[in-house]
Amino acid sequence: LKKFINQGVFGHWSEFADLKPIKLVAKFSKSAAAYLAEAPLASDQKLQDTPDGNVRLTATVPLNERLIWWLMGYGENVVVEQPNNLRDEVAERIKKAAKAYK
Repeated sequence: LKKFINQGVFGHWSEFADLKPIKLVAKFSKSAAAYLAEAPLASDQKLQDTPDGNVRLTATVPLNERLIWWLMGYGENVVVEQPNNLRDEVAERIKKAAKAYK
């Protein structure tokens, strides 16, 4: 059951979903990273300070719509670095959102 849940089956899946877990690498602002320290995203989560004053998160997570919504909820306080397909997807959605505000 735990494996089934970890695959994200209770999340909202889309054509973008991937059943295999991914290694998420994202840079968060210090203030946003404080929440990640209190409530880890995954059991293998690592937080590392970066030279520019931010915090790099590395964690193994299911790639699904819920992850994308969660990341986008941090707005300008997060930049997805890896994997590239997730980075591209988040960037595209942000561009569409910005266009809607013009």
